[in-house]
Amino acid sequence: MPGREPVHLYLSRYEEHLNYLRETGQETQGWHELRTNELKDFLTLEHVSLEEKKEKLVTNYSNDGELQQGSHLEIIAKLKDGTIYKLHGYYVKEEKDWFPDENPLIHANDTCGFCQSIMKMKKKGETKNTFCMLPLPEKKYIFEKALENR
Repeated sequence: MPGREPVHLYLSRYEEHLNYLRETGQETQGWHELRTNELKDFLTLEHVSLEEKKEKLVTNYSNDGELQQGSHLEIIAKLKDGTIYKLHGYYVKEEKDWFPDENPLIHANDTCGFCQSIMKMKKKGETKNTFCMLPLPEKKYIFEKALENR
């Protein structure tokens, strides 16, 4: 779709990001099927804990990524299948909203339904405190669902 304004990689929402990928042909058929069939159920949150920390250094994506003082969220999200993720986000003053940070999800336990069951890339015991391969749009989904539980 020529002339389509790109979405901001970090300052966009899950649906907005997915729509952009689909409209510009950047989502493959395989990823579309995976998102439609498997990830929908996998991403069901069972429990969320959030801790807000004020006066932390956060990235300002509205101003070329420089650091500034701001509020930071630490989130532990447990999915229905037992997968537990650690993720972080921050409050963007210019957007008047919370967004996930640029880092991948971190496995908080030895089980990851995405890496182990869906992608079949890691074995039990190989995930704790490592980055998850779950794509950024799905990280946004988890982050947004966690915020709904605030």
